Amino acid sequence: MADELNCSKYDRELFEMCRLGDLKAVTDLIDNKGARPGRYVDYVGKNGMMMAAERGHCEVVKKCIDSDPSTLRAVGEENVEAAALAAANGHTNTLCCILEAHRKYFPKINKSLTTPLSLASYNGHLSCVQKLIEFGADPRIPDEDGYLPHQNSKLYGSHPKQKRQQRHEETANYLSKL
Repeated sequence: MADELNCSKYDRELFEMCRLGDLKAVTDLIDNKGARPGRYVDYVGKNGMMMAAERGHCEVVKKCIDSDPSTLRAVGEENVEAAALAAANGHTNTLCCILEAHRKYFPKINKSLTTPLSLASYNGHLSCVQKLIEFGADPRIPDEDGYLPHQNSKLYGSHPKQKRQQRHEETANYLSKL
């Protein structure tokens, strides 16, 4: 967690504006007030950029990354980072933004995409699964519970709501063909 003494009121405000997706306020706080998206984190270790990623605020994520690329390397509770949060919630554009930025700023770091792929398949987000595969995620690597992504999608796709079940079946079929 961030040291409260190193956080300004603008850092806390930036966190909230990232969570809300207010690009104008985020831009003002970063450009004019000196706020940084990685300085303030919540009780589970998420910084402002991670909150924006979780909610699919792609432009806010871009602004945060451009102002402080180190926010890409931050991890919250259970070692989950921004890419995993975007993937788990089906925010394909935000996920692409994060993956492209990671490739740009940290090209030599071999980023594991196992957690984002597992979460995207678990939640039946086919477009996120496809993007992660495109960026090099390996669907043959099991998650921490020993399940492969297509197994995650099958296991958690048996839901009474037809649309969700169909979404999981499509994702599982796609992954099983790889």
